[in-house]
Amino acid sequence: MTGCIELRSFIGALSLFLIAAFASAAVCQDGEIKDGRLTHVESIAREDLAAINHVNLSDDGKFIYTTSWEAKAVNVFRRDEKTGRANHVQTLASDRDLDGVTSFCLSPDGRLGAASAFRSQTVTLFSRDAESGRLKLLDSARDSERGVKGLVWAIDLTFSTDGKFIYALDPKGSGVTNPLQQGNLGGVTAFEVRENDRLRWLENNAGEDDCFNGARGIAAHPRGKWLYVASSNAACVVAAERDAKTGKLRVLQVVKDDQGEVSGLDGAMTPLVSPDGKFLYVNSGRFHGDSGVIAFRIGDDGKLAFLEEHLGATGQVKNYVGGNTLALAPDGRNLYAAATRSGTLACFSRDPETGKLTYQETIADDAGRGELGGAAGVAVSPDGRFAYVTAEYDNALSVYERK
Repeated sequence: MTGCIELRSFIGALSLFLIAAFASAAVCQDGEIKDGRLTHVESIAREDLAAINHVNLSDDGKFIYTTSWEAKAVNVFRRDEKTGRANHVQTLASDRDLDGVTSFCLSPDGRLGAASAFRSQTVTLFSRDAESGRLKLLDSARDSERGVKGLVWAIDLTFSTDGKFIYALDPKGSGVTNPLQQGNLGGVTAFEVRENDRLRWLENNAGEDDCFNGARGIAAHPRGKWLYVASSNAACVVAAERDAKTGKLRVLQVVKDDQGEVSGLDGAMTPLVSPDGKFLYVNSGRFHGDSGVIAFRIGDDGKLAFLEEHLGATGQVKNYVGGNTLALAPDGRNLYAAATRSGTLACFSRDPETGKLTYQETIADDAGRGELGGAAGVAVSPDGRFAYVTAEYDNALSVYERK
């Protein structure tokens, strides 16, 4: 009798184990990213998101940061890591420092944030509370003040990988208010981030042969040696070498549209470096020119070699006009590209080894939910489960689950 009881107990325990194992397997299977296609979760529309255009996330995935150039504001959201939904935490607005704010980035250690604003002609530095995600203004550098040059139309910026410098773009150029004027148009302005959390202007690099004319997007290579700039009017992407000690730049290479195999860089907007530093992707077409995604290999010397391109005009990417920004999934298996004029998001699968892309689909707001009007910015959460898209015309932040 005792043996029967022990046997029944064993069978019962085994059954519970198997049930738990199957349940666990089901959860893992349900949570597995299959092909990276996106499903709409929610869209958040607010007055302080007027003309929202930029989005990124903290490295821990807890907070979302957006810029809204008409609202003159940087907004902070806390992210629900299970559902992906965004809960508003802070609106930091400033007529003086954030009028026309279009870009925000965090320092590599997450302690600081920086924003560029074209109407204010400023680069602004913030402190960041890692627990609450909230920001506090520390310093602001303005064109023609404190010796600053090169912020006539401050449009984008990035920290260096060591966090010691900030590089900001001016698509028009120091002292040039009319883009039709002759002379060096556009430039990259470098600032040192001092130990007292203040900005010190270093230089404004005008490049060569107007290669920064219409400079719209900048990205740092993970090794810290190079920066890449996409120039809309010059129809090119520029590789620049960085002096780690002084922070100053020199042009290393200029890849121009309609040279060699490249045909999609007219209206180049946003460069994106893969986390392994082997590939660069550029989106084009926000205001004019080509609407496409162009891929390059990055050599050991930081120079670019053409890999492939996917263009809306040729039908390679459907319903895609006005390419703006790009985002890579952390697992490297997908790339997402926002197109502002068509109000769509193009989805690609990606081979992490070769860097090549395969077009999957283009998402449009066919249901009229106000989720993608003027799709401008896109970012993927560090856990790879959710994508966040800013709808500039709908004044909304949209959330998508990656499946």
